Amino acid sequence: MTKVQLQMLLTILSLTNTGLTLEEMKSFASINMAQWNMFKLIFKPLLILHNQYYKIIKRSFKYYILQLVCDERPLLYLNEVIKDPGPNKYLHQIHNELAKKIEQSPMCLRRLEEKFYHLHQSRISFQLKQELSKITNFLLVFNPHNKFELCRYWSKL
Repeated sequence: MTKVQLQMLLTILSLTNTGLTLEEMKSFASINMAQWNMFKLIFKPLLILHNQYYKIIKRSFKYYILQLVCDERPLLYLNEVIKDPGPNKYLHQIHNELAKKIEQSPMCLRRLEEKFYHLHQSRISFQLKQELSKITNFLLVFNPHNKFELCRYWSKL
């Protein structure tokens, strides 16, 4: 596993809200199953697997990874190069990339929650508005568990 792949994998696991599937991580970080098994062996105490979704459970480790990512942002792979991005712009771009990758996953409540979260974090209001205003998406997400998140998203718009 290269340094770039390791950084990307740790970054997306640090940024996720509800967790990512193995397939989403493999496609986003461009890793194979052998590399994933080696990563999982090393970082197992820091990962949690719940309903086939992985995420980092140690908050201090997440913050440390995000600080390292912001300090070494040119080393990470991105589809577009932003001239001298600040740490926030860089993380916004990664959130946007995650929202695009999650779109390819099968439709479910978790996918919508994760997609809305990443669109909100990437500060792309128009895309967030478009996704929230789709009646099928709204009906899936509108429930007592998510009503405060929906209010937060709508207040941003």
